[in-house]
Amino acid sequence: MISVTKAILTRMRALAAFGGRVYFSTAPAGVGMPYLVVHEQDSPGPDYSTSAASADEMYPYLFSGFGTDAAVVEGAMADVRADVEGTLLALDSGTHLAAYVGSSSVTQDPDRSEDGKEVWHGTTVIEFLVSRALV
Repeated sequence: MISVTKAILTRMRALAAFGGRVYFSTAPAGVGMPYLVVHEQDSPGPDYSTSAASADEMYPYLFSGFGTDAAVVEGAMADVRADVEGTLLALDSGTHLAAYVGSSSVTQDPDRSEDGKEVWHGTTVIEFLVSRALV
């Protein structure tokens, strides 16, 4: 089964904006910029009210992009939003029904890069609705 997380990471690594530098939960020390970190958020759990044969589940994720140029970070985060808004995830189990893009922002991070440059931090919250068959 391809999990929602694995499907997201596969899709995000294909985006040219991050050059394949996409990580789950934390980025390794010294990684080049720009890069993206994907964080799985707490899920409200399955909603069994849809039917007796299936359950709809919401999978919320926080996408955090980092770079030394605000315009590059904003453009990369726009690429993330555009990628999930128009195309569903390919899952082995269940059906991805929709993606809901929530709040987005780009702000200056208080940290500096290893070479002393300003770091910009972009965030986007996206929820993925998945329907799974109940056995």
